[in-house]
Amino acid sequence: MSAPIRTIISPGRYVQGPGAIRRVGEFLATIGRTPLIVSDDIVWGFVSHDVETSLNAAGLPLRREKFNGMPSAKEVDRLVAVIADAQADVVVAIGGGSTIDAVKAAGFLSGIRWATVPSVASTDAPTSALAVIYTEEGVFEEYRFFPRNPDLVLVDSQLIANAPAAFLAAGQHGDMGWLADRADQRAHPQSLWPEARSVIALGLSYAPDGDPLATLAQPDRGNVSVYARNRDYHDVVKGMLKHLGAYIVSRFGPPVKVFVDTAPVMEKPLAQLATARILSR
Repeated sequence: MSAPIRTIISPGRYVQGPGAIRRVGEFLATIGRTPLIVSDDIVWGFVSHDVETSLNAAGLPLRREKFNGMPSAKEVDRLVAVIADAQADVVVAIGGGSTIDAVKAAGFLSGIRWATVPSVASTDAPTSALAVIYTEEGVFEEYRFFPRNPDLVLVDSQLIANAPAAFLAAGQHGDMGWLADRADQRAHPQSLWPEARSVIALGLSYAPDGDPLATLAQPDRGNVSVYARNRDYHDVVKGMLKHLGAYIVSRFGPPVKVFVDTAPVMEKPLAQLATARILSR
């Protein structure tokens, strides 16, 4: 039996830092000369000035196409037609996972490069080599897999950190009132614990040994999401964090509090600010 091997695929370039979106033109210029920007109206309202200024400085034209809200096959095909009309050589998604998945699929079908600029930290779509496609009614339809990851991922950590407040102010939380109910505590770690001076952001993979998508080819079987297949990850992670916290207290002395994602702590933006990176899913 041959020895097992491991492989990794990742974006062509990963850029991260506060204010990074103000340099998006600089990095796009290395992979194309005619970009097409795709974003919804809410996100575009946050970033338009910085993007336009950056593209102008890099000598790149600005053409922005509105994302219509659902990464459906129809929306992907519409974006393919827009790409052809614009004669774009790179398509850029600025927004959340739905925008990014639609743009990756459209870029692949168009045979051009694609770049992602996430506006939130709640998804790994910016770096992955797949897109999740839904029907027009929002029902899951299929996964589309690509031979490569995005050519450029640009993460503005300040944009990510500011996203929750802008998200709520725009009413994008819909019926999820619990998001707004404790927004003041989510705004900053010291709103939840005034004595906090630093944050240690940790991640733990719960990926299985086998291919979690294998059962999709067996229609007579249900496919349970990976996170729900074993012990509740909240319990597992929190137990490990308590052990780590006890060690820090015994060794160094300061008080420690541990939280998982059931608490009003914006762990993903904090992880972004700590330069924690998810390269693929």
